[in-house]
Amino acid sequence: IDTWYLHDANYYPDFPTSARTMMWFLDQEKGPTVNGVFTINQSLVRDFLRITGEIPLEEYNISLNAENFSLVLSYIVESKMEGKTSPKKIIEKVLGKIIEKMKDKEMQKQ
Repeated sequence: IDTWYLHDANYYPDFPTSARTMMWFLDQEKGPTVNGVFTINQSLVRDFLRITGEIPLEEYNISLNAENFSLVLSYIVESKMEGKTSPKKIIEKVLGKIIEKMKDKEMQKQ
């Protein structure tokens, strides 16, 4: 590979090496400084959705839930519905909506 970017950093089979590489890329690209890297897998997202309930995706006329999110997100990403240059942008949107719903639930407890 002649040119590598941050999106290429998850190349290594072990997480610690990929995480260090991601941090290095951010530094080289003058991105934000970070103290560490964490990941979120599908099991965790499924658990979050069980807590928050459905997450509406108005622009696609569908709601995500613990049972359908993997299939729906895969379809949106693979079909490049968010655009050819940023097909995974939907993941950022969904995680943002999950965080907001979790905050709302926490506020309701108080």
